[in-house]
Amino acid sequence: MFCGKIAVSAMVVGVSVMLLGGCSTDRTKMNEINKKIAISEAYPDGAPKMIEVKHGGKWYVVGSEKSAVEVKAGKPLKSFVKSIGAGPAGETVVFEQDKLMMADLLMEQFEAKYPKK
Repeated sequence: MFCGKIAVSAMVVGVSVMLLGGCSTDRTKMNEINKKIAISEAYPDGAPKMIEVKHGGKWYVVGSEKSAVEVKAGKPLKSFVKSIGAGPAGETVVFEQDKLMMADLLMEQFEAKYPKK
């Protein structure tokens, strides 16, 4: 009787693992779709595009020309996320932030352009 319960439990666990394994691609696709929907709702005119500015020994990654001009003029960003050592040569990178998800989007673009080795 006890061996039968173990066999059934093992079979249930095995089937569950197989089902979960098969669903991971579907979950990934759903996450990508949900992310695209969230971005389009947050930024109806299009997601911010990465603009890189090197200033004062740091990289600034901003999402608008206006912000790039301000950083070049030495004005601090109003809101930002700082990532120490994230630059291609280990520099500090400062990502512009807004009330939505700009810093996350800029980080993804930066990491795609400068993947960690």
